[in-house]
Parts: sequence; C-alpha cells; structure tokens
Amino acid sequence: MVGITLFLSTVMIIILARSTQLLYGPRAKPGKVSAKSIGELEVRIKLNSGSAVLEDMLSLIRLYKKANRFEDAERYCKQAVQIAESESGDASKDLVPILNEYASVLTGMRRKVEADKLKERAKKISKAS
Repeated sequence: MVGITLFLSTVMIIILARSTQLLYGPRAKPGKVSAKSIGELEVRIKLNSGSAVLEDMLSLIRLYKKANRFEDAERYCKQAVQIAESESGDASKDLVPILNEYASVLTGMRRKVEADKLKERAKKISKAS
C-alpha cells in the first residue's frame, strides 16, 4: 500500500512539473559562467562610475542571465537604467540595449507583463531617435 502511494505521488509530481512547463515554458539550464569573470566585472563596476560603467554592467547582466541568476541580473538592470537616465535622460538611445536586456531578464523570471512594458518603451525610444 505504501509503495503504491509513493508511486502515485511521484507520478503526480511529474505531471505537475510537465504542466507547469507547458504553462510557463521550460526553465533554461544554467550555462557555464566563470566566477572569475563575474568577479572581475563587479570590481570594474565598483571602481568606475557614470556612463563608462554601462557596458560592463550589460556584460555582467548577460553573464548572470546565462547562469540563471536572474535576481542579481535584475539588480544590475535597475542600476544601469538609473545611471543611463541620469546621464543621458529618460528618452536616450543609450537606454535601448539596457531596457531590452532588462526585459529579457524579466522574461526569464516569468514576468512577461513587465517585460512587455520595457520592450515597448525601448521600441518608442528607438523610433523617436
């Protein structure tokens, strides 16, 4: 009796996992990312300031995304948006790649509505420029 219950519980877990993937899509397997490269970028970001740091932030965001560390990537996305807005204004073309990366991070976190808003904002800025 216990064996049958355990078997049925396992089957239910598998079914739930598959139905979740059907609804939300498969979660990507983390790619291999060097902790050294992440550390180097974090140090360079801390040592630099202003718009000079934005390319390093984008590189770090991409590495975090590849490693499925979406919360860390989102934190740097928010910082990058703030820096770009303060340096160039909230309608600057410098924001477009940052907003697109941010949208990609949010999509990875299954926050599609927020991601779509950022994509739309990036598209408006691109058209205006």
